[in-house]
Amino acid sequence: MFLRLSFLCTISCFFVVANAQFSLSGKVVGSDNNLPIASANVYFNNSSKGTITNENGYFKIANFAPGKYELVVSCIGFLPKIINISTSNLTNDLVVQLSPKTEELTEVIVAPFDKDGWTKWGKLFLELFIGTSEYANDCKLINKDAIKFRYNKKKNKLEAFSLDRLVMENNSLGYFLKYDLVRFEYDFSSHIFIYQGYPFFEEMESTKKAVNKKWLSNRVDAYNGSLMHFMRSLFKNTLVENNFEVKKTITTYNQEKRRIAPIYKALMAKSSLSGDLSKALSAVSKRSKEYDSLSYYKSVMKGPDFSSSIDENIMPRDSIVYLIDSVTLGLQFSENLHISYLKKAMSIAYQNHSSAINSINNRFVVSELTNIDNTEISIIYNGSYFPVNKLIVNGYWSWAGKIGDMLPQDYWPPKK
Repeated sequence: MFLRLSFLCTISCFFVVANAQFSLSGKVVGSDNNLPIASANVYFNNSSKGTITNENGYFKIANFAPGKYELVVSCIGFLPKIINISTSNLTNDLVVQLSPKTEELTEVIVAPFDKDGWTKWGKLFLELFIGTSEYANDCKLINKDAIKFRYNKKKNKLEAFSLDRLVMENNSLGYFLKYDLVRFEYDFSSHIFIYQGYPFFEEMESTKKAVNKKWLSNRVDAYNGSLMHFMRSLFKNTLVENNFEVKKTITTYNQEKRRIAPIYKALMAKSSLSGDLSKALSAVSKRSKEYDSLSYYKSVMKGPDFSSSIDENIMPRDSIVYLIDSVTLGLQFSENLHISYLKKAMSIAYQNHSSAINSINNRFVVSELTNIDNTEISIIYNGSYFPVNKLIVNGYWSWAGKIGDMLPQDYWPPKK
C-alpha cells in the first residue's frame, strides 16, 4: 500500500513538469586526431529527434521532453557510438569521439559474404525485418544493395550486415526511416529471429489532405494495442481504460519425465552399448523388470518437457510493477505474461501467421511477454524500457511490431 500511494504522488508531480523542454548540444570529433567530423548523424534512438553535425562538427538537438535517452552518433567510415543521456544531468558541451573503421576490419567483414545474397535471402530478410502486415507491405527498403548476407551451414543460421545506413520509405505511416543495423540473425532450426539497431524517423510531407489524413489514421491504428501503448498504459496505471487484459501463463512441467530422466540415463549407461536405445533394449534381459521399465521410459522421454495454460484470473498491475524512482517504474515477472488487447480483432492475415496466439475468446489480438532471467525492466513515461534485450515478445507484437509498423518513441496519438 505504501509503494502504491508513493507512486501516485510522485507520478502526479512528474506529469506537472513533463511539458518542460530540453536541448542538447556538443561536438563530434575523431578519436585518432581530434579533428571535427562533419555530416555525422546525431539522434535519439527510436525517435524523430535528431540532426547532423555542421562543418565544424557541432550539433544541437532542441525541444525534447524530460527522461532518459540513448544518443546515437554514427557516420560512414566510423564505428557508431551510443551514449546514455538523462535530462536530470544534461550537459551542453558534450564531446563525442568516434573511432574510425580500420581497413582490416572491413576486409574481414566483406570476405565471407554470399555473392548472390540478396537473390537467396532478400525476400526472407524483408519478411523478418520489415514484416508482412498491411502497413509493412507499403514500406520499401530504398538501398537494398547495402545489405550483405552470410549463411552458416553448420549452425543453420543466417546473418545480415549493412555497410551503410538503411533507408526505408513507409507510405502507410508517413515516415522516412533511417536505421543503423547492428545485428540480424535468423536460426532456421529454432526459428528464433534476433535483430538490433538504431532507428531514426523523419516525417514525410504531402500537400494532399487525404494523404495526411490517411497517415494520421494509420498511425493511431498502429499505435493502438502496440507494445509501446501497453508500456505507457502500464506506467500510467490505465490498463483497464485502454482495454488491456493481463493474465499469467502457467507452465506445468512434466514431472514424470523429470523423475525418469536420471533413471533412464543410468540404465543407458548400464548397457555396454552406450546410448543406443534399440541395442540397450536387447542387452537387458526380457525376463527382468528393467525391460518393461525401459520401454515405458522410452515413451515418456518422447513426451514434451512442459505444457502451458492461461490462468483465468486477471493479474493486478501492482503484482508485476513497482516504483524505482520518481520517473521510473520497475517491471519484473517470472511466468510469461499473456496480454490481450480487447479493442482490436484478429485480422485474417494475422490469424494465418505462424506467430498467432489464440485468445480465450479467439477474437482479439494476443501477445506474450517473456522476461529472460527474471530481470528488472525499467520503464519510463513514454513507454521506453531498458534493457530491451531481456524481453522476448511473441504473438501479435512479434508480427505487428516490426519495422513496417514501428512508430517513433516520441509519437503520441491526438487527444480525442
